[in-house]
Amino acid sequence: QLLPIAIEQLQWMPFVNPKLHMPVIKFIYWSIRQLDTGIQHATMTATMRRLGEGIFKGIVSKRNPHSSDQSTESRSKSAAFFKSSCMPLRFLSTLIVLKTVTQVDYLAQAFDSLHIDLKTDEGKALFLEYQCMPVILSHLKVSSRGLLSSALDGLLQMTMGSG
Repeated sequence: QLLPIAIEQLQWMPFVNPKLHMPVIKFIYWSIRQLDTGIQHATMTATMRRLGEGIFKGIVSKRNPHSSDQSTESRSKSAAFFKSSCMPLRFLSTLIVLKTVTQVDYLAQAFDSLHIDLKTDEGKALFLEYQCMPVILSHLKVSSRGLLSSALDGLLQMTMGSG
């Protein structure tokens, strides 16, 4: 019941103060981690995939439906999550994509982003803070051979010095 509401809230993020994006994404991440029971209905799987795709692509709203103002400001607004310049927001968004999306091209880009972020001390601290090991380990399966090396790269990056 929570995930459809989260998807709806994402649609409003372009109109919300960017400082509020991180708490929303953090809430979504920990909610998804709590749902990690392994037993998911098809509806929940589809909802999680939609959520992950929204975070991956970002949200672009053409105009605020509650505004009759047609000025440039109200025409098109966007909220970037996975491609955010703010590392904590981008990092958490990457983890959500890794938890929710099944498309290999999205997952490959998410692992690339994670690999880059883990080259920094901040990225390593975020990895530990958000308890990322189960997220990475879930991709260490023979069935996802293409992503196996990407997942291992992320773990290897945690053992190396930053810089």
